[in-house]
Amino acid sequence: MECYSRLVKAWENTATYTLKYILSLIKLGIAYQILGQSKQAIICHRQSLKISTEIGYKEGESQALGNLANAHDSLGEYQQAIILFKQSLDIAREIGNREGEGNSLNNLGGVYQALGQYQQAITHHQQWLDIAREIGNKEGEGIALNNLGGVYQALGQYQQAITYHQQSLDIAREISDRQGEGSSLGNLGNAYNSLGQYQEAIAYHQQSLDIKREIGDRRGEAHSLQNLARSYHQCGRILESFKASYQAQQILLDLELPLEVWLLPNWLKSFIRYGQKGKTQLILFFLVVIIASPGLLIRVALLWLRGLLLR
Repeated sequence: MECYSRLVKAWENTATYTLKYILSLIKLGIAYQILGQSKQAIICHRQSLKISTEIGYKEGESQALGNLANAHDSLGEYQQAIILFKQSLDIAREIGNREGEGNSLNNLGGVYQALGQYQQAITHHQQWLDIAREIGNKEGEGIALNNLGGVYQALGQYQQAITYHQQSLDIAREISDRQGEGSSLGNLGNAYNSLGQYQEAIAYHQQSLDIKREIGDRRGEAHSLQNLARSYHQCGRILESFKASYQAQQILLDLELPLEVWLLPNWLKSFIRYGQKGKTQLILFFLVVIIASPGLLIRVALLWLRGLLLR
């Protein structure tokens, strides 16, 4: 991120805007987004959108709108994200950018899923799947299949979800996409966990964990450990569940990621923010957590020890 920040400052001193400057802004915004600093990302993406519009760079305009939408999506501002994704989609179609069109459709599917509008989500992911197959984008095809599986998982149609995730896994292995392979394995684990087939779920989550560690994906590693912890807990392997959950939280602490990207339920994040306001609120917060979900107390304790609750 420091490299892109320096590039942006360097290009700001030039008399004219260039594509290199726009690209640096885009990369810097994406870097902020990965770090969970969505508001900083929005500043960069708005600037790249402004410049792209001024110089008539349609592809950059479409990309900036999509990046802005992603940032608003991560902040839970779904309606704003939908507006921006649709604008990005319109421009991609206008200039005949099928790849960009597919990305916008895919992202729209994700927002509609977050809103619980599952039929809309399926429609958009299916359109992206059709485009990916048409243009020969195997990676995109795998992502679309994985996302369709996620929607059917949310609908409780677990066998259908497994079918899509398995197809996605096959493609990831065919093209040696280790990141995609790890994601598909984790999603298969979630589906089998929902079916109560915990040993199957554990086997898939362990394979996903191994890949995340192999490729150095620390956040993905934490995610796989959380999934393992849930499956261990549900089949009565409490100590193994505690160990996996503890390892996951330690990784997130080491990464020093903001609360927004922690693998915690939204209600718990809200209570943590409430607990940050003062000691009285903190005491009430702990009482609620103990009553509502004792198993989450270890995660909260780790956050408290790092000073996050009292900051």
